[in-house]
Amino acid sequence: MKSIIKYLPLIFISGIVACSEKSGNDTSQTVERPAVDETIWTSKSELFVEFPALTVNEESRFAAHFTKMSDHSAVTSGQVVTILEGNGQRISSEKEKPSSPGIFRPTLTPKKAGTYKLLFVLNSPELSDTIVVEKVKVYPSVEASINELGQDEGEDGSITFLKEQAWKMTFKTVPAVKAPIYETVAGSGVWRSAPGASKSVVSPVTGIVNFGSEKLTEGSRVRKGQVLFQISGGNLVESGIASKLKSAKATYKQAKQEFERKKDLQKDGIISKADFEIAEKNFRVAEASFKAMKKGVSGNSKQVRAPFDGYIKRISVQNGDYVGEGQTAIVLGSEKSRILETYLSPSSGLSASDIRDIWFKTPQNGWQSVKDNNGEVLSVSEKVDPTKPMVSVFAKTETPSSAPEGAFTETLLAYGPAHEAIAIPESALLEDYGQYSVIVQLSGESFERRNVVIGRKNGKMAEVLKGLSQGEVVVTKGAYQVRMASMSGQAPAHGHEH
Repeated sequence: MKSIIKYLPLIFISGIVACSEKSGNDTSQTVERPAVDETIWTSKSELFVEFPALTVNEESRFAAHFTKMSDHSAVTSGQVVTILEGNGQRISSEKEKPSSPGIFRPTLTPKKAGTYKLLFVLNSPELSDTIVVEKVKVYPSVEASINELGQDEGEDGSITFLKEQAWKMTFKTVPAVKAPIYETVAGSGVWRSAPGASKSVVSPVTGIVNFGSEKLTEGSRVRKGQVLFQISGGNLVESGIASKLKSAKATYKQAKQEFERKKDLQKDGIISKADFEIAEKNFRVAEASFKAMKKGVSGNSKQVRAPFDGYIKRISVQNGDYVGEGQTAIVLGSEKSRILETYLSPSSGLSASDIRDIWFKTPQNGWQSVKDNNGEVLSVSEKVDPTKPMVSVFAKTETPSSAPEGAFTETLLAYGPAHEAIAIPESALLEDYGQYSVIVQLSGESFERRNVVIGRKNGKMAEVLKGLSQGEVVVTKGAYQVRMASMSGQAPAHGHEH
């Protein structure tokens, strides 16, 4: 019998297969108890559990497979308490560790027929979760379970891909969801530096530049506080550094003496509070100036450090050059905020208020959204560039990217009102000569390949017009391996025993 998927706060799948457990002591005839499997997802974990149909006074051994949804790997440690409760009964079984990675094997022996809740309480260093299987039936006899559940129906055409296989590879599943889908225009864009994202690092004094590292080149990443270069006095009799420091020290000493003198006078009521506050302000300013000048000074040189995390856009001087006070030595760029200039046909007639979002493609993370990265659409240019018949759309984003300034990127520009539609990640799609298909998870270890018709693509998400319902679970990582396993015979055709 083919399993059925429901995607609710907990996702519930149940199917029935046959197993070869015997009931009773009759050796002349094998009486098989049907086996039940359940697959349930929460935000933290997936439980796939197989067990013989629960029957009064018959021991049922469970094979409970726990998968972490964060990376779809097996839960390899921790405790699981399995509880059957209802009809005035509560029986439980506790397992302190998995019998093999990801698999716990509790046993329960029900004493009374009826409908129950089956709970799995997982406590692990990796995660904690409570999973509830509603309306689990306990049968009065093996015959009653067979009469209701039936026998194994044999091959159903599904693909078997075991948990043990999925746990050893990069694998991920997600449900098909209802999502807002926009009309889009495909195009290209160019990365620009945002206004205010660049800062000139100037020489604080007159002297000779000395770069401490040969690795400091255009494009190099720097950290806040990292020494960029030093300014030394060289062979000058009176270097700019020494002169500045001496002047700052003298001003500081004078302001300090005046502050201390007026502090005593104000206590005695000889001068006003306003006069004292002026002296205090002058002292604090002189003190801060002297400390800032003194910081990084060693002998006859002063260190200049990066004011923020970023990268070197331009080096304006060479090692050993003589520079004046205030002369630019290095220009730093910040990656916190960048401008994406996207090109749009003027015939579109779109204004900035019509544009809902812009997706762009990065080498590291694929499609990214301007708005998902604390960005916004800024403006649409009012004139056509004479070198190309396009108008520019400017957007600001805080996306970190290794793409240098001036690099091109693919873009999708979303506009107009959205409509609700079934959507799945684009990574779930398999394509053969223009025909798209997906791998649908029917139950924990049962899959099928299904053709779908797709509509618009909004960044990482693709609209599904036909072939999927909301809540059905698709494979987004590992779909190709599941498909190949069915073709190559890597997985058994139907069922397995752990």
